[in-house]
Amino acid sequence: MQKVRYHFRDWHFGIACQSVGGHVYGFDVFEGLPGDGVYIFDNTLNEGLAVSHHVIDRIRQILPPSPSGGDAIDWERVYYSTGWKFPTDYKEFVELYGGGEVDEYLSVRTPPVEGSPFGSILEGVDPALPPDCHAELAPSLPASEELRLLPFGATGTGDVVFWLIAEVEENWKVVTFRRQSPYGEKRWSIFDGGMADFLWSLLNGSIEPFSQNFSDGEPHTYLSWRDWE
Repeated sequence: MQKVRYHFRDWHFGIACQSVGGHVYGFDVFEGLPGDGVYIFDNTLNEGLAVSHHVIDRIRQILPPSPSGGDAIDWERVYYSTGWKFPTDYKEFVELYGGGEVDEYLSVRTPPVEGSPFGSILEGVDPALPPDCHAELAPSLPASEELRLLPFGATGTGDVVFWLIAEVEENWKVVTFRRQSPYGEKRWSIFDGGMADFLWSLLNGSIEPFSQNFSDGEPHTYLSWRDWE
C-alpha cells in the first residue's frame, strides 16, 4: 500500500493506492474534503483523472477482460501529437481490455498500438455523411451543437458506433448507425451517455441499437487482438 498526497486546484487530499502493473485497483482516502471525490492528478495534462470509472467496474463483472491484458497507451503523446483528448471511461476501457471484439461482433478501436489491427481510431474523424444521413441525424441535435463524429466501434453486420464530439471530452455522447433497420425506423440514434454507459446498457439488454440482437449472446466475452491465432 502506497500513500500519495495530491494537490488539485484549491484543495488537498491523500490516497493509499494498491496497484499492479500501473493499474490502480484499490484505494482508501486518508485525508480530504468530504464530497470532493477521489482523483489522480495527472501533471502532464493538467487534469484530474478518476481512479476508477464506476460503470467500467460493473462492465467487468459481466464482460471479463482478456487474460492477455489491455493496451498501454501514452495518452499524453496522443494528445500532444494529435490534439485529441479522450473520455476517461474510454481510456480506462482501453487500458483494461485493449482493442478487440465484444462477443465476436462489436469491435472497439484504439489509438495506434504496434501489432494491433484495431489501432485506427484517429483515421475516421469527421466522416463525410450522405445528405440523407445528415438530414436524419441533425434534427436530433441542439441547435447550437455542431455535428462532428468520431467512430470508435463497428459491428459484424455493418453498424457503426460514433462519439458525438463536444468541446469537453467527458460530455461526448454515443451515436449509432444501424445499417439494417426495419422499414419506417430511423437508422441513426443518439444515446444520452458516454461509451461506458452505452456498453453497459448494451450488455444488460436495455438497448438494442444494432441490426442483430446483441444481448442474445450471454455470457459475454471479450476477444483481444492478442488472442487471435
